[in-house]
Amino acid sequence: MKKLLGLAVAGALVIAAAPARAEILKNLKTSGELEVMGTLDQNVATLNATGTDSRRNTQTRLTYGLSFDLLEDARANIAFVKNDRYYGTGAQTANGVLTTVNIQEANVVLDKLFGKVDAKIGRQFYGDEGDINIFYGVKHGQEGMSVNALDAARFDYSSGKNSLTVLWSKVTDANSPNFNTQDNDTAVFGVSDMYKLDQALTLGAYAYNRRIGKTAANQDSDSLWIIGAKAKGEIAGLGYYGEAVANRGSTPNGTVTADYTGYAFLAKANYNLKLAGVGGLNPRAMFAYGSGDRDGLATNNEKIKNFVAVNPDFRPGLIFSNSLPTGSIINTAAGSLANMNVINVGVDFMPEIASKFSVALDGYSFARNATAQADSDLATEIDLGLKYKQSENITLGLAVGRLWTGNYLKDANPGTAFSPATMAMTTLSVKF
Repeated sequence: MKKLLGLAVAGALVIAAAPARAEILKNLKTSGELEVMGTLDQNVATLNATGTDSRRNTQTRLTYGLSFDLLEDARANIAFVKNDRYYGTGAQTANGVLTTVNIQEANVVLDKLFGKVDAKIGRQFYGDEGDINIFYGVKHGQEGMSVNALDAARFDYSSGKNSLTVLWSKVTDANSPNFNTQDNDTAVFGVSDMYKLDQALTLGAYAYNRRIGKTAANQDSDSLWIIGAKAKGEIAGLGYYGEAVANRGSTPNGTVTADYTGYAFLAKANYNLKLAGVGGLNPRAMFAYGSGDRDGLATNNEKIKNFVAVNPDFRPGLIFSNSLPTGSIINTAAGSLANMNVINVGVDFMPEIASKFSVALDGYSFARNATAQADSDLATEIDLGLKYKQSENITLGLAVGRLWTGNYLKDANPGTAFSPATMAMTTLSVKF
């Protein structure tokens, strides 16, 4: 199937280039990005002074998208992603390339359905990168260069200052094409609304329901609600963003039902400065908090106190959230804000004398919110990043980071020697 689709697209592109058949792919638009990421990690996986923990990898990713009109009021979108190859693994045959290209987006967009609504139906990306609740798409600055999408029907309505989105999606279908009494599929339904009063204030609210079907007869489904509100804007160069979210719903837990009671909030601020003869300066700060649970369901009246999200992409820190392996004692759920608070203070500098360069300096503090250990301090991290924008579509980057473990690890693992972790990352992005 992948071979046929690849040949079909290639053939269509060739035919579309011929003037006599120019209407085959009407209003064809293409977009893509070629990325190369090199990483050097020291002591990142174990944080243990006595072990051997060092790795060097260089990975590539190619993203290529097509959009064209099917009819006057309908257009198609297709996005291909290839992200399996690391330097040093040898050349790939044409057949090998075709079998490792994934079609991450394949959808049709119906313009002005019912006269007012744009509908996107099929496999698609959704959300904003870095979101604490839901994101499906292309992730940048992360080892593995992962990409995910979901099968969905999305409806967008826009009227002046207001924009409304309704989403219904199937994340996993465990049983198709077989049908039986066990409905353990995962589906997500959501409504999101944003209203822009003016440049100084935009208000938003959303509600998402993640449903996981029953896995046994006479068992209720897992129904998680994530309900949130947000505000953002800019006043005289001061930018701000705030978001608060709460969990509701319940899930089967043995012979009883457990209630979701977690919550989280996020606050960010920055101030754009222009210094004559020096350049641009952008100091910024961020605080994020996700509720936690140290006791477990058995001792807190069957309540899930950890904040639970649909598919979060919260990744602060070059090392902490992007490189520490999922399931490690510090980063138990990569991308999640559950049972954690994060403080970030940073500054961006764009020198006037070298306008193509930008520098970013960040400091992070990570801590548990609920823990049985004597100390909740997880780690402290400092990152330094440098970017060079060769042109509008070509950017090169270099980032280095150092992470120091906190007393949380020492309390949880008495007698174990821990040492700092170090990481360097180089990136190349070519957009076309």
